[in-house]
Amino acid sequence: MSSTATYRMLAEIQVYHRYFLDDGETVFDHNPALKTARLKKYDWSQFAFASPTSATRHKLVNHRLFVKNTATGFKIFIEALAQNPNATSYRPLIDLDENLQLHFIIKITDPVFFNYSDLDDVSRYPLLFRNYNDLFDPSLPLINTHSETREAGDFTISEDLQEHLFENNPSDRLNQSKVLVSLKMRGAGNGHHLILANGNLPQETPVFNIRFDNRRTIWNYYSGLDKSLIHTTDPDTKPLTQNGIIEVSQGNTDYPSASPQNIIWERDSVGNLLKTYSKIYIN
Repeated sequence: MSSTATYRMLAEIQVYHRYFLDDGETVFDHNPALKTARLKKYDWSQFAFASPTSATRHKLVNHRLFVKNTATGFKIFIEALAQNPNATSYRPLIDLDENLQLHFIIKITDPVFFNYSDLDDVSRYPLLFRNYNDLFDPSLPLINTHSETREAGDFTISEDLQEHLFENNPSDRLNQSKVLVSLKMRGAGNGHHLILANGNLPQETPVFNIRFDNRRTIWNYYSGLDKSLIHTTDPDTKPLTQNGIIEVSQGNTDYPSASPQNIIWERDSVGNLLKTYSKIYIN
């Protein structure tokens, strides 16, 4: 059977941030209708984009692959041939070794990203999202499949793995990067494979997701005239969100929501974060 080569999706990586997606204190994907509505307007290029590492760029060219950033993340495509008349099975034009790895750096572009992102407990970067287990940091969780909701802060790497990444990617400045995605063609079990054992593409494209939780802060309200504190939510924290209404009131006074622009960090003597405050001035 002869067929014309066409590009097929090898994998999709969705990148969600709750600061942009939640509706006030309602988590966006706890409500299917809300999730659909939010994702229609969502564009993660507001804060980041994906770029292949230098080594991966060569692999993409050599294996007839390309990467496309989308509004909700990025997709990897490969040139493939139909393996039957009904075109229900495809095989890469150039076979992919099951141990072939592709690496992508997620580059943060928003200067206040860490103000609205819940990454306080992260001690080492880059966060690493991979679909396979490895002798370096075997306890690191696997990247979320499409239905999983583990948050980004759970993907902190060990000191040994950090050193290994820096040594093996000298031209990519990983010491300045915050997020790395690493995908192997044959991953760690169902839902994590990019190709089948026979080298063909699976009928259902694997979809992974990276999920950034939004930061919660204590909201302090100050007089715009004399800068005195007039109200605080302490000890309660409120989530920072771009959308929706978060109720803060005292008596008959309703207060506005905080923005991520004005954040105060309270730390102990060794640098551990104790509290985070949002400063809101009322005229």
